[in-house]
Amino acid sequence: MNLRPGETLDDGRTLADSSKNAPSRGRSDRARTTRDAELAKRPRWLVFNKIDLIAEEDRDARLKDCVKRLRWGRKPWFAVSAATSEGCDEVVKKAMAFIEAEKRDAADAGA
Repeated sequence: MNLRPGETLDDGRTLADSSKNAPSRGRSDRARTTRDAELAKRPRWLVFNKIDLIAEEDRDARLKDCVKRLRWGRKPWFAVSAATSEGCDEVVKKAMAFIEAEKRDAADAGA
């Protein structure tokens, strides 16, 4: 079910577009755009949680299909289950390696 802002739900409520009503917290549109552009340049990882709720025989195909539809490309993505800890070790190890590499790069740039 794909809902769009302005559509009426079965119970009569209308779905609002919260992005238009979000408080600016004192920032100008230009400041938000600048921040968004800076964030867009940062590395991103995609982490699917609750994979224990997907049948094992369907899991790989469903996740790969989702990655494809998101046009994620070759960027890192992970499948985890917080409930069973499946896949969590891999994400933690990769995150730690990434953080350590970032620290090394920052130290090298400052040297």
